[in-house]
Amino acid sequence: MRFSEWLKQAEMKPKEAAARIGVLPTSLSRYLLAPDHPNFRRPTNDVMAAIYELTGGAVQPNDFYELPEPDAADQLSQRGSRERDGGEGVSTSASPAATSQAAASTEEAA
Repeated sequence: MRFSEWLKQAEMKPKEAAARIGVLPTSLSRYLLAPDHPNFRRPTNDVMAAIYELTGGAVQPNDFYELPEPDAADQLSQRGSRERDGGEGVSTSASPAATSQAAASTEEAA
């Protein structure tokens, strides 16, 4: 959830929120802008922690970044896995039986 949305739902004025998280109102106004706005600023880690606490976890650090929707991120991850594996869903991990056979061979050689 965007911090600006939370402020509206909580019916909290930006000036009050700024005081509660320990920043100047001008700094807070920059956090409330869209991430693609030229004056947008991401809060520091300490301020992000204060925002998280103030909002009861409703606003999280990732909310200050433009991230793909979870479904899109999953699709990108799956596509990347297929490209790395060299095909569709090819697994590079050995089966438990193959692992047991390899271990037995190693013991016999020792």
